Amino acid sequence: MSIYRIVAAFMVLIALFALAPAVYAQEGEYLGDVAPGEKITLEGPEPVQLDYLVDDVKYDYLWTVEVDGVTIEEKTEKSFDFEVKDIEPGKILNIRLLVTDGKGCIGETAMYMNVLAPPVCDIDGDFDVCEDSPVKTYIYTGEDTTTADFTFIWSIDGTEVGKEEVIEIDWTSYTFGAHTLTLVVTKTYENGAVTESTCEFPTTYIESPAATISLVRK
Repeated sequence: MSIYRIVAAFMVLIALFALAPAVYAQEGEYLGDVAPGEKITLEGPEPVQLDYLVDDVKYDYLWTVEVDGVTIEEKTEKSFDFEVKDIEPGKILNIRLLVTDGKGCIGETAMYMNVLAPPVCDIDGDFDVCEDSPVKTYIYTGEDTTTADFTFIWSIDGTEVGKEEVIEIDWTSYTFGAHTLTLVVTKTYENGAVTESTCEFPTTYIESPAATISLVRK
């Protein structure tokens, strides 16, 4: 193979690597899971007064949070209050803390957290309800509810009507026309992280046609 072909092949490999999506791995030790919208507080270490130093020891703190290699927040206090917002579920939060004392000595650590996905919100049932068959059953079908602790709140037009995975609704107590069936699903993971989803389903209660017989003589 000529030197020109080798160089050409090498250039093609470089181009392919440049086009490949970047993969950002977690850094340091696992700190825990966090839910979208959750507010957390991270605490840095207290200053340690070394017995061979005369001056009081003071620490400066620098927190950084990264997602996909991009810094999304920085703070310089010992306590770091952080809200998980505008972060896609399934992403990894890489959290770094840089601690500097008054002598310029530095300590650094990194940990990561997983951003949990909210529960899938889906319902199986009839959303066109006829007057002649007004009692309907609605079932939550979003996820396997044995994998975590799930709670449910069903409502019609803002009024709560049930808290079970499966509910039965008698539409005769409602007016004919359009209604909104809403389900709020809460999923609590083993570590205590809580995620929530809400879904709405337009439902119409339809007056059945009047069946009448008229005698017409010709």
